[in-house]
Amino acid sequence: MKTVLRGIPQTPLILFCSILVITNVLCQWQITFWQFTITVGLFVYPLSFLVLNYVNELHGATVSRRLIRVGFFFSLVPSLILSTVQITVGSLLAYLIAQLYDVTAYNWWRRKTDGRYLWLRNNASGFVSMLIDTVVFSTVAFVGVLEWPVILSIMYTEYPIKCIYMIFNTAPLYLLVFRVRNSRLRDSKDVT
Repeated sequence: MKTVLRGIPQTPLILFCSILVITNVLCQWQITFWQFTITVGLFVYPLSFLVLNYVNELHGATVSRRLIRVGFFFSLVPSLILSTVQITVGSLLAYLIAQLYDVTAYNWWRRKTDGRYLWLRNNASGFVSMLIDTVVFSTVAFVGVLEWPVILSIMYTEYPIKCIYMIFNTAPLYLLVFRVRNSRLRDSKDVT
């Protein structure tokens, strides 16, 4: 796989940055059904954790942190142009804190489990990261814009949905990691 920017794989980089920009644009709108309110960005953002965990699993924490920094700078200007300043600040602050935490927790779980139980490190790191992201984003992006009951509704509605997303991200993560590792194994056998 072609890498750019000091070891970041090109396809995950493009996907990751696209997800961030699309999310920041979609977060401007909320949907309310019954008494529950969610932001439209909820449908896209959890995919960034799938991409990040894929990079983390196959390329390590250093490359993952580099991806987070590149994603931040790549999405800053388009987000400021296409979204409000308050949503952009809330989104990028929540993003930095949650994603950096996720890389740290993911690797902590990888060491604790001796590299086994991909499902555990994906979900254990992701559940806490999603909580951090939800609280920081909702607070910074919407205080003074929405009433507190609506902000709290966004938090307690979005967090469980994000956790469900993390659970459903596990199977594609296994599939992607398995595919790349098998490809690498075949390539190494072809060389010898």
